[in-house]
Amino acid sequence: MKKTAFLVSWKLCVTLLVFGLCVSVNLCAAEGPTLKDLIEDTSAAETAEGSLKEESSAPATVAPDSPQPVIPADDMKRGTPRSTLLEFQKVAEKGDYERAAEYLDLRYLPYGMTPEQGPELARQLKIVLDRALWVDPELLSTKPEGHSNDGLNSFLDSFGTVEIRDRKVKLLLQRVPRDDGVLIWKISTVTVHQIPELHQEYGYGRIGEYLSKMLPKGQFLSLQLWQWIMALGILAVAYCVVYIPTRIIATLVRRRKTELSVNIARFVAGPLRFLITFLIGLANVELIHPTMKARAIMKGYTAITIIGVWACIILVGILRDVCVIKMKQKGSETAAILLRPITRVVQILVVVIGMMIWFENLGFKAATLLAGLGIGGLAVALAAQKSISQIVRKFGFIPKLRCPAKLPRTRFGIFSLKYERCCIHTPL
Repeated sequence: MKKTAFLVSWKLCVTLLVFGLCVSVNLCAAEGPTLKDLIEDTSAAETAEGSLKEESSAPATVAPDSPQPVIPADDMKRGTPRSTLLEFQKVAEKGDYERAAEYLDLRYLPYGMTPEQGPELARQLKIVLDRALWVDPELLSTKPEGHSNDGLNSFLDSFGTVEIRDRKVKLLLQRVPRDDGVLIWKISTVTVHQIPELHQEYGYGRIGEYLSKMLPKGQFLSLQLWQWIMALGILAVAYCVVYIPTRIIATLVRRRKTELSVNIARFVAGPLRFLITFLIGLANVELIHPTMKARAIMKGYTAITIIGVWACIILVGILRDVCVIKMKQKGSETAAILLRPITRVVQILVVVIGMMIWFENLGFKAATLLAGLGIGGLAVALAAQKSISQIVRKFGFIPKLRCPAKLPRTRFGIFSLKYERCCIHTPL
């Protein structure tokens, strides 16, 4: 009975681990911007903002043989489509929705909407852009007349498309006259009409709206305080749900009172429990309504990668123990001893593979990183030096040491070995 329970528990553990790895692979294959894209776009936005400052501060000297359109002077930098959208995002990010409303074309509003609702509309549009649109500043025009070959009217420019249910909504900028008659760019009145519908689709929901207004402002890693509280709450609930079955499995396995069963029980109560907890939390991430930037950071799956590597390292050790037991039962003591250094090398490879997967999730190409594996390969070789030396000795290699009387010991407890010659003895 105990043996049957042990086998069932062990198979269940392996099944859960494989299921978790399959889910994580599917998550890694999901589309969307990565952290690399976020860094590049942030750099592009800063460059664009710097160029706008230079253009606004530079004198308007135009050569007579190559006339260039002059960007109209505007205190809010609404002279071009790019400057209008970037300044709107910058002002809205600071929470100054009164000023952000000045970037919306509030003329010709439909029935039920008034210009006094401008700050609230600006706040809702900011939420929609944060959650549904990844704006590339390089695609926005820096000319006062906007793009001329985009298929739109000369007074319209598009800055993105958002999906709502079964249709796509194009977000537009419109060139409109200022109070003094100067033409500037604002977010189109057509787009302003659609803000309530867009916010209903991509807003925070009732709970999110209530918490965002009640709790103090502030964010970390593109998540606001209320989103962090909800995320921790989801993980806490997931941990409580996973704790009971993993505790039962660990108790059943530990009843055998062997070294192998104790290691398996620790594996179940440790990395397997946390891996399933984070996978459940990741499956319910939509409950916190993350922004596109937060999704890019989450796409690295840093916590899941660390826990997955931890689980694989322990699992490799458990499989080694199983093989050692079987080899000892067959009388293969020498082969069983060889498994320990081999296991160390496999565990190092697991860490390297985990790092490569993590870099891929962040948006960096693993093939490019492999090109510089000269340093990485040297690090792996140094880490596996003791394991390789053990394998050499077990197979009967006879190394000649420079100082056979005493081996120098480093501060990390690793013997410094240098092989000058290896003699392989073979029977005649």
